[in-house]
Amino acid sequence: MSCPNDIACVAVGGGGTILTSADSGVTWTNQASGTGTNLSGVSCPSVSLCVAVGFGGPILTSEDGGGTWTIQTSGAGNSLGGVSCPSVRSCVAVGGAGAILTSADGGINWTSQISGTGNGLGGVSCLSISACVAVGQGGTILQWRG
Repeated sequence: MSCPNDIACVAVGGGGTILTSADSGVTWTNQASGTGTNLSGVSCPSVSLCVAVGFGGPILTSEDGGGTWTIQTSGAGNSLGGVSCPSVRSCVAVGGAGAILTSADGGINWTSQISGTGNGLGGVSCLSISACVAVGQGGTILQWRG
Protein backbone atom coordinates (compact mmCIF):
# COMPACT_ATOMS: atom_id res chain seq x y z
CA MET A 1 0.00 0.00 0.00
CA SER A 2 1.18 3.52 -0.73
CA CYS A 3 -0.30 6.88 0.26
CA PRO A 4 1.34 9.90 -1.39
CA ASN A 5 -0.54 12.27 0.92
CA ASP A 6 -3.05 12.12 3.79
CA ILE A 7 -6.04 11.64 1.43
CA ALA A 8 -5.05 9.39 -1.52
CA CYS A 9 -3.97 5.73 -1.16
CA VAL A 10 -3.40 2.78 -3.50
CA ALA A 11 -3.35 -0.86 -2.39
CA VAL A 12 -2.46 -3.97 -4.42
CA GLY A 13 -2.98 -7.69 -3.91
CA GLY A 14 -3.82 -11.13 -5.25
CA GLY A 15 -5.19 -11.72 -8.73
CA GLY A 16 -4.11 -8.27 -9.98
CA THR A 17 -6.24 -6.46 -7.41
CA ILE A 18 -5.75 -2.69 -7.25
CA LEU A 19 -7.82 -0.55 -4.91
CA THR A 20 -7.75 3.25 -4.66
CA SER A 21 -9.06 5.58 -2.00
CA ALA A 22 -9.54 9.34 -2.30
CA ASP A 23 -10.88 9.86 1.23
CA SER A 24 -8.12 8.75 3.61
CA GLY A 25 -9.04 5.07 3.27
CA VAL A 26 -12.70 5.38 4.28
CA THR A 27 -13.96 4.00 0.96
CA TRP A 28 -12.11 2.00 -1.70
CA THR A 29 -12.66 1.62 -5.46
CA ASN A 30 -11.56 -1.46 -7.40
CA GLN A 31 -9.49 -0.54 -10.48
CA ALA A 32 -8.72 -2.67 -13.55
CA SER A 33 -5.05 -3.66 -13.53
CA GLY A 34 -4.93 -5.45 -16.86
CA THR A 35 -3.32 -8.50 -15.24
CA GLY A 36 -4.45 -11.48 -13.20
CA THR A 37 -0.99 -11.78 -11.66
CA ASN A 38 -0.62 -11.35 -7.91
CA LEU A 39 0.73 -7.90 -7.13
CA SER A 40 3.11 -7.57 -4.19
CA GLY A 41 4.12 -3.93 -3.94
CA VAL A 42 3.20 -0.40 -4.96
CA SER A 43 4.85 2.99 -4.61
CA CYS A 44 3.22 6.35 -5.33
CA PRO A 45 5.73 9.22 -5.15
CA SER A 46 3.00 11.70 -6.10
CA VAL A 47 -0.79 11.81 -6.29
CA SER A 48 -0.55 11.14 -10.02
CA LEU A 49 2.29 8.58 -10.45
CA CYS A 50 2.15 5.03 -9.05
CA VAL A 51 4.26 1.97 -9.87
CA ALA A 52 3.19 -1.58 -8.92
CA VAL A 53 5.11 -4.89 -9.13
CA GLY A 54 4.21 -8.54 -8.81
CA PHE A 55 4.90 -12.22 -9.20
CA GLY A 56 6.32 -13.25 -12.55
CA GLY A 57 7.94 -9.86 -13.06
CA PRO A 58 5.13 -7.52 -14.18
CA ILE A 59 5.53 -3.81 -13.61
CA LEU A 60 2.49 -1.56 -13.93
CA THR A 61 2.44 2.23 -14.02
CA SER A 62 -0.37 4.70 -13.49
CA GLU A 63 -0.19 8.38 -14.33
CA ASP A 64 -3.59 9.23 -12.85
CA GLY A 65 -3.24 8.15 -9.23
CA GLY A 66 -4.18 4.51 -9.82
CA GLY A 67 -7.27 4.91 -11.98
CA THR A 68 -5.76 3.37 -15.11
CA TRP A 69 -2.69 1.13 -15.43
CA THR A 70 -0.20 0.30 -18.17
CA ILE A 71 1.89 -2.88 -18.13
CA GLN A 72 5.59 -2.11 -18.71
CA THR A 73 8.26 -4.53 -19.92
CA SER A 74 10.75 -5.09 -17.13
CA GLY A 75 12.94 -7.74 -18.71
CA ALA A 76 12.94 -9.50 -15.35
CA GLY A 77 11.97 -13.13 -15.44
CA ASN A 78 11.92 -13.13 -11.66
CA SER A 79 9.00 -12.28 -9.46
CA LEU A 80 9.21 -8.80 -7.99
CA GLY A 81 8.47 -8.40 -4.31
CA GLY A 82 8.76 -4.69 -3.68
CA VAL A 83 9.18 -1.26 -5.24
CA SER A 84 10.19 2.15 -3.96
CA CYS A 85 9.98 5.40 -5.92
CA PRO A 86 11.71 8.19 -4.02
CA SER A 87 10.74 10.66 -6.78
CA VAL A 88 8.48 10.80 -9.82
CA ARG A 89 11.47 9.94 -12.04
CA SER A 90 13.36 7.37 -9.93
CA CYS A 91 12.21 3.87 -8.90
CA VAL A 92 13.87 0.70 -7.61
CA ALA A 93 12.22 -2.74 -7.72
CA VAL A 94 13.53 -5.91 -6.06
CA GLY A 95 12.64 -9.57 -6.35
CA GLY A 96 13.57 -13.21 -6.73
CA ALA A 97 17.19 -14.41 -6.98
CA GLY A 98 18.47 -11.01 -5.77
CA ALA A 99 16.94 -9.08 -8.68
CA ILE A 100 17.31 -5.30 -8.52
CA LEU A 101 15.86 -3.11 -11.27
CA THR A 102 16.12 0.67 -11.51
CA SER A 103 14.13 3.18 -13.54
CA ALA A 104 15.02 6.80 -14.22
CA ASP A 105 11.84 7.64 -16.14
CA GLY A 106 8.98 6.99 -13.73
CA GLY A 107 8.83 3.22 -14.18
CA ILE A 108 8.61 2.99 -17.97
CA ASN A 109 12.09 1.59 -18.73
CA TRP A 110 14.08 -0.63 -16.36
CA THR A 111 17.75 -1.62 -16.01
CA SER A 112 19.02 -4.66 -14.09
CA GLN A 113 21.58 -4.06 -11.36
CA ILE A 114 23.95 -6.52 -9.67
CA SER A 115 22.89 -7.22 -6.10
CA GLY A 116 25.61 -9.61 -4.99
CA THR A 117 23.09 -12.09 -3.56
CA GLY A 118 21.05 -14.95 -4.93
CA ASN A 119 18.51 -14.64 -2.13
CA GLY A 120 15.05 -13.39 -3.00
CA LEU A 121 14.40 -9.77 -2.07
CA GLY A 122 10.92 -8.87 -0.87
CA GLY A 123 11.04 -5.23 0.11
CA VAL A 124 12.94 -2.03 -0.60
CA SER A 125 12.91 1.52 0.70
CA CYS A 126 14.83 4.38 -0.93
CA LEU A 127 15.53 7.94 0.15
CA SER A 128 16.94 8.51 -3.36
CA ILE A 129 17.78 6.27 -6.33
CA SER A 130 21.27 5.86 -4.86
CA ALA A 131 20.40 5.41 -1.17
CA CYS A 132 18.32 2.24 -0.67
CA VAL A 133 17.91 -0.65 1.73
CA ALA A 134 16.43 -3.97 0.57
CA VAL A 135 15.45 -6.99 2.69
CA GLY A 136 14.87 -10.59 1.76
CA GLN A 137 15.11 -14.30 2.38
CA GLY A 138 17.52 -15.72 4.92
CA GLY A 139 17.80 -12.42 6.77
CA THR A 140 19.35 -10.67 3.76
CA ILE A 141 19.76 -6.93 4.18
CA LEU A 142 21.35 -4.93 1.36
CA GLN A 143 22.27 -1.28 1.58
CA TRP A 144 23.69 0.75 -1.27
CA ARG A 145 24.68 4.31 -1.93
CA GLY A 146 25.55 5.57 -5.36
